Amino acid sequence: MKSLFCALVLLLSAVVATPAATAAGDGYWHTSGARLLDSAGAPVRMTGINWFGLETDTYSPHGLWARNYRDMLDQIKSLRYNVVRLPYASQLFDAGSTPNGIDFTKNPDLAGLSGVQVMDKIVEHAGRIGLKIVLDRHRPSSSGQSALWYTDAYPESRWVNDWVMLARRYAGNATVIGADLHNEPHDPACWGCGDVARDWRLAAERAGNAILTANPQWLIIVEGIGDNYWWGGNLQGAAAAPVRLNVPDRLVYSAHDYATSVFEQPWFSDPAFPSNLAGIWDRNWGYLVKNNVAPVWLGEFGTTLADPRDRVWLKTLLEYLNNGFSFAFWSWNPNSGDTGGILNDDWTTVNATKQAYLDPYLGGAPPGPEPSGPCKVTYSVPNDWGSGFTGAVSITNTGTAPINGWTLAFSFPGNQRITNGWNATWTRTSATALDWNRTIAPGATLSGLGFNATYSGTNSPPAEFKLNGQLCDTPGAARPLRDLAAAKGKYFGSAMTVSELEDTQNRELTAREAGVITVGNELKWDATEPSRGQFTFTGGDRIRAGAVAAGQRVRGHTLVWHSQTPQWVHDLPADQLRQAMLDHIAAVAGHYRGKVFAWDVVNEAFEENGSRRQSFWQQKLGDGYIAEAFRAARAADPGAKLYYNDYNTDGLGAKSDAVYELVRSFKQQGVPIDGVGFQAHLLLGAVPSTLQQNLQRFADLGVDVAITELDVRMTLPADSAKLATQANDYGAVARACVAVTRCVGLTTWSLSDKHSWIPSVFPGQGAALPFDAAFQPKPAYRALATALGG
Repeated sequence: MKSLFCALVLLLSAVVATPAATAAGDGYWHTSGARLLDSAGAPVRMTGINWFGLETDTYSPHGLWARNYRDMLDQIKSLRYNVVRLPYASQLFDAGSTPNGIDFTKNPDLAGLSGVQVMDKIVEHAGRIGLKIVLDRHRPSSSGQSALWYTDAYPESRWVNDWVMLARRYAGNATVIGADLHNEPHDPACWGCGDVARDWRLAAERAGNAILTANPQWLIIVEGIGDNYWWGGNLQGAAAAPVRLNVPDRLVYSAHDYATSVFEQPWFSDPAFPSNLAGIWDRNWGYLVKNNVAPVWLGEFGTTLADPRDRVWLKTLLEYLNNGFSFAFWSWNPNSGDTGGILNDDWTTVNATKQAYLDPYLGGAPPGPEPSGPCKVTYSVPNDWGSGFTGAVSITNTGTAPINGWTLAFSFPGNQRITNGWNATWTRTSATALDWNRTIAPGATLSGLGFNATYSGTNSPPAEFKLNGQLCDTPGAARPLRDLAAAKGKYFGSAMTVSELEDTQNRELTAREAGVITVGNELKWDATEPSRGQFTFTGGDRIRAGAVAAGQRVRGHTLVWHSQTPQWVHDLPADQLRQAMLDHIAAVAGHYRGKVFAWDVVNEAFEENGSRRQSFWQQKLGDGYIAEAFRAARAADPGAKLYYNDYNTDGLGAKSDAVYELVRSFKQQGVPIDGVGFQAHLLLGAVPSTLQQNLQRFADLGVDVAITELDVRMTLPADSAKLATQANDYGAVARACVAVTRCVGLTTWSLSDKHSWIPSVFPGQGAALPFDAAFQPKPAYRALATALGG
């Protein structure tokens, strides 16, 4: 971190990357009416993808002949899917169902495994990178689907027993959140008819309740039947005959819907197409969400996009789903004959056309990142006199229906305050129509809206405009750093302490700009276990709750460090010290199991010359304590990414060489290390020229890398030349991370100079962060935005 005397200081490391706003919800999920909630009660939704193969006679996910399975999952995560629907066949669990179609030189850890053990590996890595898994019993045997949930070879008892086995196998592992009981029941299956041999609703109850007895945390996902609609898609019967489960808040209904490339349904040739589609969806499954009965997951939908109508269908369906529905696209695989996949036939590159349709809706936050609505806003500043400015706004109706009455909502990133305006009723954050301009005809533009405002610092425009709650296309609008980073497959984060959380301006700024929060001080040893065996998590829980409310993921910092550790720990003899370390990791990481996506397990264990820091840990426990800490952290939270974190390791040199050798040896020995954090507490103008090269060599060891505590300090007072140099430094760090695929993100150690640790530790220095003490963006902020593609 910052050095031995910096006891105040905060720290964090980064984890598996994905667009920040796109994290799956913490822990197990449950339902409330038509909503899905995570373990903290925050709304979530499944925006997933199907990766098939375990249900076929390869008994493994397809594509492993071409790629490593971890790379597949990492790419899924980078594209901002948050759930993988994993189909399997009951035959997978039979003796003799040997996984094949795998290149074991690319997947050496799958060699010799059974089908369910391959499934374990998929689940394990998905958990490490923050993906959720839904298991789908796709068919009884690998030879084909079945209309009913049983066959002569695989009776109902086998179907239920397999599910109970899986529920027990993954009990306590919140990566696996649910069971899709049987894929696409259809004729002779019925719903509510009372015939035990055919009534799918009754069978779903039997299996669902057996699963919940074994694992009461799972979601039970029940598809419809196939009457006069797609197989598995007709849920009309659930209105009069709902599925009854013994554990409340676990039921999710599921439907499937496809395009003409699968079958030419009559509604595609209806003259009313596509306006007829919403009524069809409402009737078959949409009513369950609109009436707040239960969540609905569209578990399969896909298309080749070969027919122009398929493009219309897909766009219309995604807009419909954005009203509170979850989904999983079919499929990841390119070898789905009637739909193709998100991957191209090389199993590596992405079908950009399909992905572009899905992109605005991915990430898992309800109702999903909003696509642009039928409106466009043009914003400009025709006059700026340094302490104030004039803003001009026009609104274009890009839809096909008139806008009758409107309110335009926005938020300035700085301290801009509107003093007066014209042609609308203006507040600091909105403009509302007057009687004479309340209607905007299709294709028409309402111009002449404007205001005067005051400001100090930087006059940045609003990041977005919403008309009547719908996001408008806004050419040239500033995008928050979290969104820019997400578009690059990275995250942008900030440290946060309780005092910073209580600062309203800081909290709002961080919620807007940061997609990941590192807990600054509140998870360190002196905060969590001030007396032996007496734990307190109040501060950490407050910060995590604030992050959840802002749609942010949380990184834990730090479990083992020589600083900010109570004296009682220092004073323990070696045998008690080792046990205290293991107990502390088990308690703290265990408390946050499934609630943080990464931990800085060990912090700052090396000296500048590359030797081990002679801390009380090193002197009493020797070199092995670091590996012991990582193993204990993995046991306490199998789903969290585990990082080693240090300062002055950003470029090539003796210290970074020593950390490199540690990581290399850990990988060889099987010590569970997932990432390395580079703190990047930098002096003005001193970004190492070898930063990118250094990040890449660690990534080549098979670990993620992250910039974890970035700031660039200068001798005060700041001036324009220093701020320009600082901007270049921030831009250089961000560009280096963007250039390294496994650099998952970058975090600054707070956002505003008001909360920087630098002045208290380095007297006469400061101004180290992208926003000044008045929360105004500095040139460094613009440099970060530019480096991230803004």
